[in-house]
Amino acid sequence: MQVRDKTRILVDVDGVLADLMGTVLSILRRDYGNLPLPTYSDITDFRIEDCVDDPEVVSAIFAVFSAPGLARHLPILAGAKEGVAELREVADVVFVTAPYYRNPTWVRDRYAWLSQHFDIEQDDVVFTDAKFLIDGDYLVDDRVSNLLAFEEVWGKGTGVLVDQPWNQKKSGNLKRVRSFDAVISAVKEN
Repeated sequence: MQVRDKTRILVDVDGVLADLMGTVLSILRRDYGNLPLPTYSDITDFRIEDCVDDPEVVSAIFAVFSAPGLARHLPILAGAKEGVAELREVADVVFVTAPYYRNPTWVRDRYAWLSQHFDIEQDDVVFTDAKFLIDGDYLVDDRVSNLLAFEEVWGKGTGVLVDQPWNQKKSGNLKRVRSFDAVISAVKEN
C-alpha cells in the first residue's frame, strides 16, 4: 500500500454538494402533483420511498430517480464549490458517490456534473456503495450508516455528518455540520 503524505478527504455528492432531494421533490410536484407527495421535512429516512405509504407515490419516486439526465442537472448546494476549493488547499479531495443502477446515465451524468463544478480528474472520483472501503482521513456524507462503517473500518478516520432531515434519528458520536464552512472547521480543528 502506498503511504500518503497529505490528508485525504472523501466527499459524498448528493445531499453534501448537490441538491438531489430538492430536485426530486420539485420534479415530483411538477409531474405528479395530483399525488400525496412528501415535503422535504417529511423525508426522515435516507430512502425517500420508505417515507411514504402510497404505492403510486413510490412508483413516481422510482420514475424520477430513473430518468436519464437527473444527475447531470442538479443545483450545487450553497458554499460547496468554495468549500471544496478551500479543502483542496490543505488536502487531497476524493469524491465518493454511489451509482444509481436503475438510471442508465447516472455514472456518466454524475461525472459530467462533477467536471462542470469542480474541475476534476478521473482519479478524483470513486463510484461505490461501499464508501467505507476507500482509505481516507475524513468522510463527509449525509448518510449515517456510511460514516459509522467508515469510522469502524479505518479506526483513525473521522466521519463528518452533513445535517439533513433524513439523518436526525441515530447519528452516534458523529460530528454534525450544517454548512460547508462547518465542514472546513471540522477538518481544520483536527
